[in-house]
Amino acid sequence: MTQTIPFQEKFDLNQAQLAGVVQRAWSAGPDILVRLALVAKPDEPGAPENQPASVVLRLPQGCIGGQNITLLTGDHVLVNGYLADAPYIESGQQFAERSRKDLLEAMPALGAVTTERISTHLVVTALDFLPGAPSEPINAVTIEGVVSRAWEHRGQKFARLAVYDSQTQADGRIGKNGRPWRKAHYVSIHFADGQVDGRAVNVQKKDRLRVHGQLGERRYRETLAAFLLRAGQIGLLSDVPNADTVRETRVSRSATYVTAHALIQFSH
Repeated sequence: MTQTIPFQEKFDLNQAQLAGVVQRAWSAGPDILVRLALVAKPDEPGAPENQPASVVLRLPQGCIGGQNITLLTGDHVLVNGYLADAPYIESGQQFAERSRKDLLEAMPALGAVTTERISTHLVVTALDFLPGAPSEPINAVTIEGVVSRAWEHRGQKFARLAVYDSQTQADGRIGKNGRPWRKAHYVSIHFADGQVDGRAVNVQKKDRLRVHGQLGERRYRETLAAFLLRAGQIGLLSDVPNADTVRETRVSRSATYVTAHALIQFSH
C-alpha cells in the first residue's frame, strides 16, 4: 500500500539582525515606522554629510510580538526581523514640498501627477534594548530568492530578488507542485564593484541565490525630470518657462539594499 507523504512547503530564507539608535518614529496607518541609525565600524568612512547609514523599521500594529512597547528617540536597540518591500504613491505635490521650491506656480499640473515608489523595510519580530552603543556593529542579513531583474550602474552590479519566505501572504490559489501562490517580498542586492569575496559575479534573471551580507543605504538626488519620466509625464515640461532650470530641481532620496559578502549561486 502506497503511503501518501503530506505536502510540506519550503520557504526562502529572510533573516536580518541590526543594532542602532532610534532617530524618529511616525505612524503609517496601524503600523509604526522607525528610522534607525546603524552603528558603523570606527574605521568605516561616514555617509554624506557625516550622517550614519539608516534603515526604516516597521512595527506591525505598533507592537512587538503582539505587545505594546515604549520606544523613545535616542534608544539603542537590537532588532531581529525580515526584509520586505513597501510600495507607496508619491504625488507631484509631495515632490514640490520636498524640493523647497515654488514649483507648483511654475507647473500647476504637477500637483495632479502621481507615481508608485518602493521602499524597503525591516519588519521587526523581536526587539531588545541595549544599555548603550554596542562595542562592535551588528548588521547581518541572510536572504535567498529568485532574480527578477539584474542590472549594472557605473561599474556596480545589482539584482532584485523575489523572496518567498514564511511571512509572505498566500492568496488561496494553488500553483505548481501544489505550492500555494504567494506574494513575494522584493529586496535589492548590491555586488560592490561587481564582485563578492574578491571574485567577479555574473547573475542573470531567474537565477536562484542565497546571499549573506549587511544592510546599507545609498543616498542620491533625483531631478524633477527623472520624477516626471518615472510618472510618464515628462511632456509637462514642454510648456514651462525656464524648463531647463526647472527640470533640474532636485530632492534627496535614499535606497536600501543588501551588500553581498558571500554568495551561493544555485544550479538551474
